[in-house]
Amino acid sequence: MSVTSLTPVVLRGAMTMVLADATVDHTTLPLPGVVEVLADTIRTELDDLTWVLHVVWDVGLPPPTTPPTYIRVPPGTPNLTPVVHAELQTFCQDWGIAFDQILIEASGVNPNGARNAELWWAMTGLDCTASVDYLFDDPEVWNDLPLTLGLLPADVNQQPVALLGPMPEAQLVRTLLIELIQIVNSANPANSLQVWIQDAIATHRFRRWLRRWVAVVSQIYSSTRFMPSAWPLHALRLRFEGDPSVPVPVVEDNVRSFGRWARGVTARRVGVAIGGAGAQSYVGIPFIEQLEDAGVPIDLLSGSSTGAFIGAFYAALGDRGLTRMLLNSNTIGWGVFFALVNNIPLTWWLAWATRFVDLSELGQPTISVSSIADTGETNHQTTGLAGKSLMASGSLPPFVATYIGNTRLLDGGPTQDLPTAILNAAGAQLVIAAQPIPKVASIPRLPDEVPVPFLTKWAITLNPFVRSLDAYRAYLMLFRQAALGEEQYAQVFYNATTRFSSAGSWYAGPRIAHEAANSQALKDAIIEAQAHWQLLLTDGAGRVRINRSTNLVEIGPAVDIGFELAPDGSWRLSGDAEQVLAAVGAYIASGYASALEVELINVPPPPPADYQPLFEAATGLAAPQITYTTTATIPPTDPSFALAVAP
Repeated sequence: MSVTSLTPVVLRGAMTMVLADATVDHTTLPLPGVVEVLADTIRTELDDLTWVLHVVWDVGLPPPTTPPTYIRVPPGTPNLTPVVHAELQTFCQDWGIAFDQILIEASGVNPNGARNAELWWAMTGLDCTASVDYLFDDPEVWNDLPLTLGLLPADVNQQPVALLGPMPEAQLVRTLLIELIQIVNSANPANSLQVWIQDAIATHRFRRWLRRWVAVVSQIYSSTRFMPSAWPLHALRLRFEGDPSVPVPVVEDNVRSFGRWARGVTARRVGVAIGGAGAQSYVGIPFIEQLEDAGVPIDLLSGSSTGAFIGAFYAALGDRGLTRMLLNSNTIGWGVFFALVNNIPLTWWLAWATRFVDLSELGQPTISVSSIADTGETNHQTTGLAGKSLMASGSLPPFVATYIGNTRLLDGGPTQDLPTAILNAAGAQLVIAAQPIPKVASIPRLPDEVPVPFLTKWAITLNPFVRSLDAYRAYLMLFRQAALGEEQYAQVFYNATTRFSSAGSWYAGPRIAHEAANSQALKDAIIEAQAHWQLLLTDGAGRVRINRSTNLVEIGPAVDIGFELAPDGSWRLSGDAEQVLAAVGAYIASGYASALEVELINVPPPPPADYQPLFEAATGLAAPQITYTTTATIPPTDPSFALAVAP
């Protein structure tokens, strides 16, 4: 006997409307093409059935298609909300069962973003799950949204999407020297220099350089005057180069941006947290490398102390950033040594090594965690010069504190050594954490049966070397226990087991990374991360959809698609089965398929023909529109059925 499932049956896909703020340059962001590329990314990378609807004026359009690609709005409609809402509701009821994701763009009726509020309100009250992805290029736009658009519906999910500018020009001095050498070696140096100066003035290159260096230097010396505003914590970040609606030639930044956006739209964002432990955090380098090799994407990063270093280097430079960390472990070690009295040299190096990038400019949001010395609270830094934020995250006493503005910051370890919970708040559906601190090594001791004089024990406790060692080991034990407390917020938790453990021996960073790369604990964590990622890619347990490519009705494992005994002892359809059949019947009745094919599996007596009235009543279809086959499995399973539609 079957019981109705406790998992809700999901019969319709999700609808997401893409809107761009009025301040965005719509001429450089062709939304129709951009949304089509996004839909194609969702189909190819995530295997979701996806459709795009374009909201346009009903003028000079081709005949309607099945399913429709246009929402046709009568010209001159004063308020878009009721018309667009009605059309979306119709599409949701008719076609929601055939798609996982339905993307909507409305630039045809809203070319400059002036009617964003009307379109946003059109999404409220739909039978499909409704969301709005709102594109903007200035953090203040999102903060001022209630003022510019007014009251917005609470039942529509809001996803801020930040449009980043181009990455700042790196290696300015080297670039300048190369260009000057080219000028000197040209046939007419004077003319070449004049052209170069004119071009630099026309493109505001000098102004950009000056502004950039003022911002860098002022932040290194603790000013916040030129620090950019922070993007919303849960914002997706996109960086497009050229025309993003043209997939060829391939532009790597565009590909990565569409991938992150696709995972954001479908609620599959992955966050990686790396704990702080000095050189021991180098276990995070093979951790990230092997996640990449395993096909697990990384959308968000967080870290404390050296864990923040690794996250920011990777977000800024990719694999080259991880290599730079490995090759410069001694440089970092010397910088840490001098940080006993002055951490500005290490701050300069960290800023240079990350190409003087700002955290707000990173496509993969990176959260650098530090502790506010005066209040004991956690500080989550998502904007500001990366090098300065990393220095603050690594300012563990007795090393000097780091000032950002007038806020004195210490290492992130004392308040949040392994920042996993913040990744959940930032929108990650899968959190993968690397806890780098292994258990402290055991120190040999004499058995209790061996008599040791009390004065000897007392002398050992007073030994400065032993006391320093105890303090160091206590640090590790406290940090490790604090990090283990963050396990509850992560689905995958890698616990480092490296035998060569030394937080302070920076020269050993590459050796620690190499040992971690070959450890069974890391291999197990990667396998677990892969499994969780594959689970995210799988349709929801309660999902039901009609796959128009195969004509099969695909039914999630938690849907009870079977029969149950009625009080009078007869067989009847389960509650889930009735819901599914009603939706499939409506799809066929609308003319989108011609018939229903039912495969009865292990049905008990009476004869299969006696079950046919149940299907006719549940679907509302006439008997000739339903065909039946029977199947018996060995070993027998509970009575159930499978469905397909005939085109």
